Amino acid sequence: MSKTSFGATPSLTVAQQAHHLRVLNLPGAKLRLHPHRLDFIYQARPTPLSRLYTLRLTYSLADLTEVRVQDPNLRLLAGDDRLLPHVYDGHHPAKLCLYLPNTNEWTRAMALATTVVPWSIEWLLHFEIWLTTNEWQGGGQHPDAGEKKQSRSQSVSKPGKQR
Repeated sequence: MSKTSFGATPSLTVAQQAHHLRVLNLPGAKLRLHPHRLDFIYQARPTPLSRLYTLRLTYSLADLTEVRVQDPNLRLLAGDDRLLPHVYDGHHPAKLCLYLPNTNEWTRAMALATTVVPWSIEWLLHFEIWLTTNEWQGGGQHPDAGEKKQSRSQSVSKPGKQR
């Protein structure tokens, strides 16, 4: 674990995060370790009737953790007339908005395998619903959004906690 100030929970190292991700044993998983970063490519199918998605998670102690959908192209699935919901940019590959940064919904002390990876699969489920209904049901508060919505962690992980 890396060094932190007194009382703070230490960050998980790249090697510790890699270990947790390997244990998931996800289909199509490929883990690439770099000295201070990891790239984890994995496949997900949110429901048995869903299409198969390929995602790339990038974790670094220096940058924000991000998940991008490599395949299929979400922009093409949505069509030209709709903006993708709950992403940081609508370009391919789309960078998913999975948690609100700087709010401790996710910290480097948390295992990606039990937080960001399942959140990305849940995001895909809500994306598929949005494709049909044109309404985002996944909750959350996107920093660029004009209206505040219920936080994903409140609706999924912490049902009794109010923000």
